[in-house]
Amino acid sequence: MKKILFILMILTLLVSTSAFAASELSIKDFDVRVNGHSENNADEDGGKIEVNPGDEVVIKVTLENTFSSSEDIEIQDFPDLDANKNDDLTLTFQVPYLLEKGNYDMVFTADGEDDNDTRHSVEQTFTLRVEKEDDELTLVNFKPIIEPVVCGDILQLAYHIVNTGDDNQKDTKIKVLIDDLSYVNTVMYDFMTDFDDDEEMEYENILDIDLSELQKTTFSARIEVTNDDDIQLITDLVEITYSPCVVKEEVEVKEEVKEVIPKVEEKQEIIPAETNSNSDAPQKETTASSTGISYSKITKQTQTNLFSVGNILLLTLILLVIILIVLATKITAKNKND
Repeated sequence: MKKILFILMILTLLVSTSAFAASELSIKDFDVRVNGHSENNADEDGGKIEVNPGDEVVIKVTLENTFSSSEDIEIQDFPDLDANKNDDLTLTFQVPYLLEKGNYDMVFTADGEDDNDTRHSVEQTFTLRVEKEDDELTLVNFKPIIEPVVCGDILQLAYHIVNTGDDNQKDTKIKVLIDDLSYVNTVMYDFMTDFDDDEEMEYENILDIDLSELQKTTFSARIEVTNDDDIQLITDLVEITYSPCVVKEEVEVKEEVKEVIPKVEEKQEIIPAETNSNSDAPQKETTASSTGISYSKITKQTQTNLFSVGNILLLTLILLVIILIVLATKITAKNKND
């Protein structure tokens, strides 16, 4: 198999030799930044780039067309380059989380075709050195699956943790807390460094959290990860937007009733138990009018008071006097006849 591949490579070189000439494409500048910081150990002549798992690497390459202006030959495809001109390309990539410690070759290649259908290429090799701490866990993400969360929804809070260190992390405690809900969720997990079994090197979880009792529009959730030596390896905070349920305000009927009740009691105190003379009637009517009591109620009360015990005795006495007067008149008249 190796012999066949070798023969194919020779044939490819023989066929393509006619299409390739001395390359007029070159790397004029090579700038590397790791997590926003400049890496000074790499340039257009190669070098070493030191990274950690999960780092973001941004490479800015300046490519140059070395054809002279008088030759006026354009090289195309990456983008087009006029003779004696240069252009910048920016490449961005993330170092994989699950990557063993050590050195890796990173090869940069660019090629294009000029106006004469001749291919031009340039290649540069760099060393990507992956470093690791002994005790290191990396929080890949910690956020709600759907946001914003609205009334009636269940908050689904997801997190993903990877062992990016050089040592195993057994009995690791993962704790998620939401203080506004007095919510605490704790998980124990063993993070290993076995690249033959990637599943033991990372842990993912989704928590379902009920927010029905929450009335805030924003709240925070935090995650804390500690190893078996109680060393905190991860701490992070996420702000979550929430639309709580609207609670309708009750109509204040009770307060209105309370205001009416004292007025009714005040009306009852205005009307006296007995009425002794007609001269009080106008005053009662005026007082009743000012407090909202109808005149018919006052009259009924006055009529009821006429039949009190005192009035009945008075009427009985008057009736006896009339009877005595009538009897005395009849006796006097009889005596005169005799």
